[in-house]
Amino acid sequence: MHLGSDRTTGGDIRLHPKFLKKHVAILGQTGSGKTVALKVFIEEAIRAGIPCVVMDPHGDLSQFGLPFVEDAEDMDKVDQGARSDFYSKVEVRIWTPVRSKGLPICLNPFVPPQEDSDTERMTASWDMMAAGFTGIAGFNMAKPEGVEVKSYLVTLLQLANLNEQLPTNFYELADLVEVPETLRKASGLNAVQFDSRVAELVTKSTREKLARRFRAQQTGVNHLLFTLGTPVDFDSMCTPCEDGKVPLNIVYMATLGTEDYKQTFMLEFSRRLYDWTIKQKSGGDDTALVFAIDEVHPYIPPHPYNPPSKEILGRLAAEARKFGVSCFFATQNIKKVDYKILGQAATICVGQYQTEQNIKAMRTLLSMGTRDNSSLADELPKLNPGEFQLVNHEAYGEPQQLNVRWLYTPHGGAILNEDDIEAITPESLRKCVTSLAKGQKMGGIIDGSEEFSDTELSSIDEETLTQDEIEDFEEDTEQANSINSAPVTTAVIEPQSEKEEFEMNLVGGFSLFKDQKDELAVMLGFTNILTTFVLLWASWNIAEFALNNDSNTVPALFTLAISMLSAGVLFSELLANGEMSVIRTIRTRARPLQYLSLAWLWVMWFILKSGDLPLEELLTPLEVVQTMMTAFVILEMSHRIKLGKMEWPQGGSIATWAKGGLKSLTAVVKQTELNALRNTSHELLATFRLVMDGIVLVTLILLIGDIETLSYFSSDEWLVRVLSIYTLLFGSQLIVRWRNR
Repeated sequence: MHLGSDRTTGGDIRLHPKFLKKHVAILGQTGSGKTVALKVFIEEAIRAGIPCVVMDPHGDLSQFGLPFVEDAEDMDKVDQGARSDFYSKVEVRIWTPVRSKGLPICLNPFVPPQEDSDTERMTASWDMMAAGFTGIAGFNMAKPEGVEVKSYLVTLLQLANLNEQLPTNFYELADLVEVPETLRKASGLNAVQFDSRVAELVTKSTREKLARRFRAQQTGVNHLLFTLGTPVDFDSMCTPCEDGKVPLNIVYMATLGTEDYKQTFMLEFSRRLYDWTIKQKSGGDDTALVFAIDEVHPYIPPHPYNPPSKEILGRLAAEARKFGVSCFFATQNIKKVDYKILGQAATICVGQYQTEQNIKAMRTLLSMGTRDNSSLADELPKLNPGEFQLVNHEAYGEPQQLNVRWLYTPHGGAILNEDDIEAITPESLRKCVTSLAKGQKMGGIIDGSEEFSDTELSSIDEETLTQDEIEDFEEDTEQANSINSAPVTTAVIEPQSEKEEFEMNLVGGFSLFKDQKDELAVMLGFTNILTTFVLLWASWNIAEFALNNDSNTVPALFTLAISMLSAGVLFSELLANGEMSVIRTIRTRARPLQYLSLAWLWVMWFILKSGDLPLEELLTPLEVVQTMMTAFVILEMSHRIKLGKMEWPQGGSIATWAKGGLKSLTAVVKQTELNALRNTSHELLATFRLVMDGIVLVTLILLIGDIETLSYFSSDEWLVRVLSIYTLLFGSQLIVRWRNR
């Protein structure tokens, strides 16, 4: 393998391919030539007949796919025979997750670990599978809740595997985590033991949250990551489409958009590689595969940071060499990598660093191993671009002063975009990789080849996904775009924002009323529905009175308008068909309407009490719903003040809400998938009951005492209002208990 020349003697520096097996680390600051050096190692691996899989987080390595140009610029600087040899062997494949511009590739996180006689390795494999699902669900494993979720999942998955009930898709997994009791018989535990050792590893609300998040993965753009394209299969990645060729697989991770999706992809991809690796023959000098990662620092940061992919990459670095898999790790941020993982590399190629912090970090790295080369760190500021210190004690004995050679392939200029990748991906290659694929796709959903026709696949492009679905894709994963921003005691990847406080949803209600676990939600749902029907009935009566008596029709029209809007929100919830993100958007947009409705209920009540509208039959129904709504608004206001969250909902004002509400709602209905959860309200319900008990106690005292100055609190009207709330409390409790019987 020709890497370049010795800058002291001018002679060639070569490295035998057998030394690749013990891993390579390529380091250097921006402008040092680090990416060129990485490409040189990859080019020489291809010439040596070693298939390569290259993780390209930013798209810098996609230029490998550009076609051969005989008289390309600066090609007079390279050995033309070696360049021709490279192009005669290489078969470039650019894989594009969640896109069909290149070769679409998908993950299947439900593939169980390979059976292994090594108990420790099997345990670690199941643990990493559970860690993958924990990350997919948006839980941060640096937080106690994330640790609990992972423990719960690994226990469930192993029990399910023993009972041959391992889930094959997210719907099945959601059902399993929500109702784990289906595995009790297989566990051999009695009910009490199963609850304490399995079901109660997480709270019931966490199980429900986890289930909702897993179901969300089976809908919308999320499922493209798991269904669009060829399933990950390293046998096919190592198999050429044309005899005599050597596959160079570039995984173009820029299509994944956000850092946390890259983390998820890296974890699952590396997990599949690990399972494939331990099936290979151990021993010997041959390298079966090169696994290269450019800009590896987000995936293996130093202690105490622990992103999802760190553990599996550490295992690959520690164990893969025994099975003939070589890891190439390249980074410019030496301070932001775990030295224990990077120190597994027997070949270290380090270029220019100028800051004292980087030099200190390199001194630490170079002091690891059997020989201390820390003195080389003092030379790093003096290096020019393209100049490296090459360390491999077994191959050379002493560090080599490497001037890295020029590339056989184009370098520099614009990074290839998705359209460029599509243009250089021939149809014959697409058909070939599809025929070679032996990977297992996620079950329970249409296969990607069946789900999308060729025309539809080509239409899944940057414009379509970025402007529509990717906004949701990124919004749903907004929990973290940086995995390096906090220590282990704080969030590395923040879970999706989910308020634990109670949300007021006084307009809308069928979805709340159907909630079989939350009494307060049932109360709200019933109040919402009853209020809408009372408003509609009042509109009819007021309009009829106005027409029959030639009186002012403004109250009737205003009541009708509010009634129709309230009914419209109820109807929209029905159309949403359980899509909680859509329902939540409806409620957020409708928040100004709920306060307007309550205000108008009070206005109508005063009009009726004054006698301007002789419609006494409306008075009691109005008082009932008016009391219910007022009670909930006061409850919500006090809770928001307590939390410091008094704010006008999205839109800023009634005018801006009215202007943008329908358009925004239409967009959300088209784009959003299930991503929200029911808010808990036990604390609020307890407070609500306590207040009502106090009110009833005072009312009874006043009734017995017959105090004239406080006669209102013993009046029929007051008793109707108190009875309304207590009927609501009692009825909701009965409904919830009946549903959960």
